[in-house]
Amino acid sequence: MRDMVKFTGAAVDYIPCDASVSVFACAPGLRGRTPRGIGLTQLEYAYKRRATKGFEATVAAVEQTMLEHGLVVDRVHDLHATVAAKGFAISPLRIYEFSTGEGFWAAPPPGLDLVLPCRLSVCLEQEDVIVAAIRPSLAVRIFPEAHLDAVAERIETTVLRVIDEAVVR
Repeated sequence: MRDMVKFTGAAVDYIPCDASVSVFACAPGLRGRTPRGIGLTQLEYAYKRRATKGFEATVAAVEQTMLEHGLVVDRVHDLHATVAAKGFAISPLRIYEFSTGEGFWAAPPPGLDLVLPCRLSVCLEQEDVIVAAIRPSLAVRIFPEAHLDAVAERIETTVLRVIDEAVVR
């Protein structure tokens, strides 16, 4: 049986893939699948690393590393707790919405609001703790008229460093 999903107004087939690289691995019902025919592959738009510690230790490492790199956490979504409060059980999942401490926030480039806030997630995928983020440099391609490539590259460099450092703490 084929699963179908609406994606930007068009039906997209999902095909099996290796869950160790799937950016959809944290999404219920999409584990181990990736969209076919949308023009992007998994590794192009996601940066994903396996942590060396447990979930709570990785969460603490992510939070500390984000602070050390000057990222400002606007909101933390503990989806595991939120869903549990409604009587459902899911694997641990935290999503961090953040921005950088760069000076352009006083006068943000036009279009920046379309791709913010940035997000980073920590989830449990089978027995592995995964830290992942969508690459800002690719997310801004959705709105090329905003000319955000330089900003996105700077943010991406920081986000990738945060992930790399947090998973080995």
